[in-house]
Amino acid sequence: MVGTFNPKYTYTKRGIYYFSKDVPADLRHHYTKLRIVQSLRTKSSTRAKHAAQSLVTRLEDYWFNLRLKEAQIPAAHLLRQAPNKDRDLAMPTIAEALELYQRVKGEGRVKTFFSHSSRSINYLTECLGCRPLNQYSSAVWESSMSNIVSWEEAELQKINEFLEPHDWAAKGPVRLIYHTDFLHGGRLYTPYQNIPTRRVDVRKRTLIDGEPLSEVDFSANQLRLQLAVLFQLNAGDDPYGEIATIACIQDIQTIKTFMVIAMGADSRAKAAGACWKKGINKTQFDAITEATWRRWPRLELFTGWTHQGQNLEGQILKKVLLQGVDAGIVCLPVHDAVAVQRRHVDWAVEAMTNAWAEIAYGLRPKVKVE
Repeated sequence: MVGTFNPKYTYTKRGIYYFSKDVPADLRHHYTKLRIVQSLRTKSSTRAKHAAQSLVTRLEDYWFNLRLKEAQIPAAHLLRQAPNKDRDLAMPTIAEALELYQRVKGEGRVKTFFSHSSRSINYLTECLGCRPLNQYSSAVWESSMSNIVSWEEAELQKINEFLEPHDWAAKGPVRLIYHTDFLHGGRLYTPYQNIPTRRVDVRKRTLIDGEPLSEVDFSANQLRLQLAVLFQLNAGDDPYGEIATIACIQDIQTIKTFMVIAMGADSRAKAAGACWKKGINKTQFDAITEATWRRWPRLELFTGWTHQGQNLEGQILKKVLLQGVDAGIVCLPVHDAVAVQRRHVDWAVEAMTNAWAEIAYGLRPKVKVE
């Protein structure tokens, strides 16, 4: 019989996976036992692997803080007896803090740990400047937000001034709406996208300046964006089909519904409840979850990724609309798609593909025309 191996830091008892890890020798005086054992409450090897990795990461962070508290302060004899009035001299800048963070926490990490943390801090410094940590206040943030909003408004004004003399159904201005702030869910909206499409697809039968239109759409975009932006992975031609095959579920719409909910929810329990309301029972929910992680073990489900994904979608489509202004082509945003006159479909496919690839490390999306 071929042996099976449990995920690292786990063992099974009566079919249930348990987490197990020794307490480091230098920290055992904080614990009543030498080994940490905790039930993971699952019989799934895939789910146990993810849970164990999460527990290890949290423990390592906690142990790191414990060691810092117990460490002797280097060069303590040089400390001032009274606080330095110029606190900025004692505070590292955000760039110095990033360097320290990557040096301390980056041992053994994959290269994306460094690229993602660097990109986030670079984005912050572009908005607020490179300052000592204690100079990042709510007032500075609000001032920067005002500058960013003004910049976004100037781009939207350019788009809407170009669109104003043109005609299309449910005509209205293009707006950029955030979930909370400019880092969360900046999607483009226009009344055109609310035209009915369910029973009869009225929207695609409408016209732009008297000409038939087509909608150019990204396929499985939230899943593709996350894999590309966070992990530089290509999702392939048919990611939903692959998940359906592994999960032994024939209905692709069930997979799509699950993925929309799972990538938007901030917890597994909330996702399971929302899926139940859509007719996806617990057995199907667990099967699709495990199938997804078997195919892409690093894919983040139940973390609220959708807001970040929508922000990226909004930036991609805004870039396409601005290119349309320069080319004299009317583009209307429709969620993660654009509507254009049919004679401009090839232009739209190329513009959307290039804009997507710019933020996805050169990886290419899958674009469909309807």
